[in-house]
Amino acid sequence: MSLALSAVSPAADWPAFQGGPAHLGVAPSLAPPLNVAWQAETKTAIYSSPVISGGMVYTAGENGEVSAFKLNGEPAWKTRIKGKIYASTPCVAEGMVYIGSVAGNGSKTGNLWALSSSNGSVAWSFSPERVGGRSTDIFSSPLVAGSLVIFGCDDRFVYALDRATGQLAWKFQTEDMVHDNAGTLAGDLVLIGSFDGWMYALNVRDGLLAWKFKTRKKLNTAPAVADGRAYFGAEDGNLYVVSLSDGKQIWSWKTRAAIVASPAVTADSVYLASTDGTVTALSRDGEKKWVFNVGSHVVAAPLVAGSHLYTAAIDTLAMLDQSLFSLDVMTGKVEWKYQLKGPLFASPACADGLLVIAGKKGFLYGFKSAAGPG
Repeated sequence: MSLALSAVSPAADWPAFQGGPAHLGVAPSLAPPLNVAWQAETKTAIYSSPVISGGMVYTAGENGEVSAFKLNGEPAWKTRIKGKIYASTPCVAEGMVYIGSVAGNGSKTGNLWALSSSNGSVAWSFSPERVGGRSTDIFSSPLVAGSLVIFGCDDRFVYALDRATGQLAWKFQTEDMVHDNAGTLAGDLVLIGSFDGWMYALNVRDGLLAWKFKTRKKLNTAPAVADGRAYFGAEDGNLYVVSLSDGKQIWSWKTRAAIVASPAVTADSVYLASTDGTVTALSRDGEKKWVFNVGSHVVAAPLVAGSHLYTAAIDTLAMLDQSLFSLDVMTGKVEWKYQLKGPLFASPACADGLLVIAGKKGFLYGFKSAAGPG
């Protein structure tokens, strides 16, 4: 089993949730203040996070519409699949876009879809077999690992499919739904959590269990992996850091409420957001650097772009408009904020000097730095 992992470095592209298969949430520097370079209205609620790859922005709406935009906001194509799309974030790799859907809009089951990234045409779809009346909805964001695409399902299984054909390669059964969770690639392992509270480390090649780590409540996030460690939050309010070699805990950090957002991990820091309304900066050894109180729940994953951290919060009771914040990564001080239209559940993406964020009211924003990159 190989666990050789590269050092933390900014993603040049942002083709998947939190920037790539390691889910580090780190992008090249983008200095505030930001200006709205363009804005698009999709006319459907967006819960799925946008991605940026090959000079295109990809997003997906609740109504099953997968859309591609040029970096200037000009629409390129859109495809309506059968089913609804909620938390599943597109994953772009080698000319294909992979995304999961749930029942609805003409489909009685969840599906994993493979679309052409150039025109949105459907290459194939896969529907898990319904067992014992369990839901086959796919809220999980797909992960590309070599020739496989890996994802979780509400039927309690983790699936690995051949990327070219959609044929089943292997599946692994957990003890509860694999819901909003996204798999994270760590060398020869894929890490994925479940509502059963276990973080599973599976061998990519055959899906066999390498180790598992137990938390006290549901796991609803994707881990970030760097330098032999996995970082992930749980609904028990803890951020856990475990060894990739054996799954043993190295340290943890307790917040006052559930953590449903994935952390961002840089070369020297870990940034986590909690539904207690805080964003916290820790050293890679778990020492507190600063805590910023956003004032309402944070469900979007933080994004680090150079010396700037971008995050957004939501008033989950009133579902009001909310602000996108930029914080100084060294101090946690607010550098800039922008009022968005409507609540936000999706996490931002950043590449090619562009930060993209999508909201529940169907708006897609493209931001650029007023000062240029840096």
